[in-house]
Amino acid sequence: MTPSCVHKSLTLPTPRPPSSRNEPATHTFMKSPHLPQNLRAPTETDALLSPSSGATSPAPEHYALAWIALAALCFSFMTISIRLSVTHFGFSTSASVLLRSIAHLVLSSMLLVSFVHQSPLNLPPLYLRMLFTRGLFGTVAMVLAFKSLSYLPAGEACSIFACSPILTMILSKLVLKETCAVHEVLCALVALLGVWLIADPSTANSNGDQHVVGALLVLVGALFSAAGYVCVRGMGTRVHFMLSVFALGIIGTPVTAFLGGREAMHQIVYNRRGTAVMLLGSLSAFCAQTCLNKGLQSSKAGQGIIMKNLEVPFVYVLALLVLGEKSSAQRILGSLLVVCAVAIVGWRSQIKS
Repeated sequence: MTPSCVHKSLTLPTPRPPSSRNEPATHTFMKSPHLPQNLRAPTETDALLSPSSGATSPAPEHYALAWIALAALCFSFMTISIRLSVTHFGFSTSASVLLRSIAHLVLSSMLLVSFVHQSPLNLPPLYLRMLFTRGLFGTVAMVLAFKSLSYLPAGEACSIFACSPILTMILSKLVLKETCAVHEVLCALVALLGVWLIADPSTANSNGDQHVVGALLVLVGALFSAAGYVCVRGMGTRVHFMLSVFALGIIGTPVTAFLGGREAMHQIVYNRRGTAVMLLGSLSAFCAQTCLNKGLQSSKAGQGIIMKNLEVPFVYVLALLVLGEKSSAQRILGSLLVVCAVAIVGWRSQIKS
């Protein structure tokens, strides 16, 4: 055999030039009739693409609703702690709000410095004014809601405060010029009827007078809370939600320290049992605010309103187990009217979205 023949027999076939369409080359095993024909070999571009999240992770709404349900549970612990500190340990309203404001200020400052890295000093003047207004309204709402727990059982006060989403809706129509549907007006009237049943103004004794005073306090507190949430909605997502929690602490601390004075500081220092219970309530309130804002980032507004109403049955159960508080059938009916009215608003909002 000649060298030229050997050279010809060892010559490898020349590779086929790539197609002008720049199609990725497929391997021969993909042509097997036993495999689906829509499969193809992975390319370099596929490595740069993020995997599909639909088959590997659940919908984010499920996590969001779980966060809001956890927030409702934490809010119920806060309400029971406040009621317990006021009725059993003689803790004043100013001391309770001051302790919660200090907890909000310290914890939110730590989270802002460690994770958020957004300073309120870098915000435009308009957003600074809205943050100040939100903190001031939230402080007034806390003072009134905490004070109402001196007159009302925990479940009834929580039920009236559940009107806050409906009041937020009404204020949003007036301030933000949003449209108002007929069913929303009807639900607002039903919720006010529920508040009237809880207050029970037909009762002539002193207990009935206390219910009226407590119901008015918590209703005005819910109105101020709604005004604070309107400020949050006006700021939108341009301001981190932790700054709103920080505003509650930095404004509520000096305001309640001025209102309570030495008496509030004396109770915090020397009323150790009441301080311990109220510290638990303050931590529960901070966890509730964090979980609620975390959940509202990924959930729809209607779902959030409905899940937040879980706080009402949670408070009724805890008040019965921990405090031994029972309510009349009329006041339970009023609580159901408030919860159902708010749930209908949330359900209709869910349908629209």
